[in-house]
Amino acid sequence: MEVLMKRIAAAALLLAGAGCSFLREPSPIEALGENTVVHAVLVTGADTVQVLVIRAGPGRAPVTGENVTVRPVIGADVRLGGGAGDVRLTESAPCYSGHDYSGRVPKEQLGTAGCYTAVLPGGVRAGAAYTLRVGLPGGGTVEGQATARPALSIRDPQPGARLHVGPPSEKLQTIAVRLSGVEDAAALTVDFLPLAAFRGGSMLPKAVCSVAYPHGMELQANAEGVVRTAVYDVNCVERTNANGSGDRPFRPDSLRARLRVTAFDSAYVRYLAQTGENSVSVREAQVGITNGLGLFAAAARADRDIVLIPCAPQAVCPQP
Repeated sequence: MEVLMKRIAAAALLLAGAGCSFLREPSPIEALGENTVVHAVLVTGADTVQVLVIRAGPGRAPVTGENVTVRPVIGADVRLGGGAGDVRLTESAPCYSGHDYSGRVPKEQLGTAGCYTAVLPGGVRAGAAYTLRVGLPGGGTVEGQATARPALSIRDPQPGARLHVGPPSEKLQTIAVRLSGVEDAAALTVDFLPLAAFRGGSMLPKAVCSVAYPHGMELQANAEGVVRTAVYDVNCVERTNANGSGDRPFRPDSLRARLRVTAFDSAYVRYLAQTGENSVSVREAQVGITNGLGLFAAAARADRDIVLIPCAPQAVCPQP
């Protein structure tokens, strides 16, 4: 959920912040002054829902100097209907931590409010229609509608599969992931989350690792439900102190990692594409919602724990 919220929050900041040259006629958003921006993504099967409610408009940011000002909306009445019933969301911790997805606006500008969360009885139900209602403290209501995506599952690779990767060479390593529940997905992302590094038969508790692959790349599955993604390499360091100044790089024998696939609906993909353009109309900045700017969309996610085996430099790396 955090990555999804990072991406859509970054899109909101881009939308609000580039001044007149960023927007086109006949509906320039800057003419409306400060705007309410609502972002929410339903993840099928998730037991928690999050809604980010902010006010954004032109102005000079005090921290970054960007042409955008953003402040959280406090005291909104946020409700989600559908599925097993209606729930009221309450203000909670930030919807995401650290910098936003683009790195353009640090967390100091957004503060810790504006995120509304609730536990949803029975979780987000596949195929169910949901309504979103955000009552603003100063008056006015932002509303939205979205349909939860079908459940997503990974059919292959199998749990614990051992897959050889990297190092980068003329013959790029790719991993094939066979899925179900992607028939109408507008786009997919495939991520690798490091869990534990091993060398000489032992787990290395001080290891900090990363998997090099094309992050954030929107992929498509073929007719058989197979999506292929490149994996460049595995990189690890042994952390010897808190600030990382004494990190010692090493090559592990294997890395236990979580393969994570996320399928997005067309609303999510359309919103990110449109807000990434050089000009955006008011209509294009409203996807799944009315009476405000932002997004109400749906996604589905599936995880599978696998083992990545880094190939030795100049060695012939077996194809997965």
